[in-house]
Amino acid sequence: MAAIQQSFPAWLEITWLDERLRVCRGNAGTRFALLRRDDLSVDALMGERP
Repeated sequence: MAAIQQSFPAWLEITWLDERLRVCRGNAGTRFALLRRDDLSVDALMGERP
């Protein structure tokens, strides 16, 4: 994973709704929803590791 270099702290607030859905808000006011996908594995998302 790439290192993030920025001069200010950042945060992410996560509201847990249920086993499949989470609503998030970032420090810049960005809002988004996360849905759990059981059809993908972590290894498939991250790609092959050396």
